[in-house]
Amino acid sequence: MTTRDSFQLIGGIFLFVALLTHYWFFFALGCFFLFLLVAHRWWQKRISRFVTITCSSPQSRVMPHTPTSMRIAVQNRSILPLPATKLSFTLPMTVEVEGADVCLEASKQLQIQVFMHVPPRSQVIRELTLIPRKRGVLWLTDMAMELMSPFATEPCVHTGKTSYSLLVYPEITALPPYQKGALEPLGKRLSMQRMQDDPAFIRGVRHYLPGDRQKTIDWKATAKTAQLQTRLYEYTSSQKWVIIGHMLPMYEPRLQRFNDLENERTISAIASAAARFRREKTPHSLYLNVRQRGRELFHLAEGGGKAQYVHILTQLAKMNHFVPTSLSTVFRRLEASTHKLSILLVSSRFDAETSRMAERLMKRGHEVTLLDASADTPFFRPLQLQWHSGLRASSVSREERAAVHER
Repeated sequence: MTTRDSFQLIGGIFLFVALLTHYWFFFALGCFFLFLLVAHRWWQKRISRFVTITCSSPQSRVMPHTPTSMRIAVQNRSILPLPATKLSFTLPMTVEVEGADVCLEASKQLQIQVFMHVPPRSQVIRELTLIPRKRGVLWLTDMAMELMSPFATEPCVHTGKTSYSLLVYPEITALPPYQKGALEPLGKRLSMQRMQDDPAFIRGVRHYLPGDRQKTIDWKATAKTAQLQTRLYEYTSSQKWVIIGHMLPMYEPRLQRFNDLENERTISAIASAAARFRREKTPHSLYLNVRQRGRELFHLAEGGGKAQYVHILTQLAKMNHFVPTSLSTVFRRLEASTHKLSILLVSSRFDAETSRMAERLMKRGHEVTLLDASADTPFFRPLQLQWHSGLRASSVSREERAAVHER
């Protein structure tokens, strides 16, 4: 039997006795119990006017494994005390909480309970320490508040509205040194026929490819190697990079596996590359194969300062809000570029299809470097064209055939 039923029964009994005995004392006592029920209902409807909950934190953006304080303030504007008030809310399992009274794990979430006593017309503050272990956004829009009613023994359950958010950046890992490429000519453009370079400085030679200009052939190197060699020229502009993040689908039905771990490694590698570029003051842009605002890719314009770095980490922290798409959309966008690009491809799965798309970019004169995030520690791997070695093998086989025929 609840308190409401007990008070109704007791109040009815006293009123019935008052009618039989005509005593005003029993009548007043019966009305008192019924008045407690009415006051209890009135209090439940108006808790939100008298009691407010506020959550705040000195930091709104933190790195993983960084302790940050969460301040919970309960303000009581009524003239009645609030003893044994309990606040309950949930957080992800990736967050460690210190300073709470009760921490329980239920339904893959962390149930947090905080007890406090709030005097009338006063404010009580509790501070908790949150230690996030994974990137993401912590949202807290309401708290379940259970408090003892001053008019009945039943507790009042109320959901208090609040606003709290904490952005956790991706984890930054150490990258090996890499110094190759990443130069773009000033005022020079790429075309389908030729690549305009500055012939003032020569930085090396490479194998001849169809479409190279004849006057760039290094005949001395050709005579030494018995193969056509093309000169490579230095560029006179500053260092620039284009980062491509390869995000895998969250679940692949054919393979029957989730790609959460691979995507986390890719996101961490992108954040680490952005951190290095900011430290070296290198301009860079970002492409991600995710659907955002009706587009099939995410593009962040070129920049190299703190704002660029913060913008990249913010988008990577909110990556769970986007749906991965095909990587070919990003490659087609870069193939239409008329500037020579130095591309850093960050991927945890460099398969044959991705290799073919990267090879198409290299055939157009762009430099592609792979940042392999398949292992715990990412590493750089420069990509080179493979089809010219096939031409060499075929030419050698023709020479052997001609020698055999002469014999």
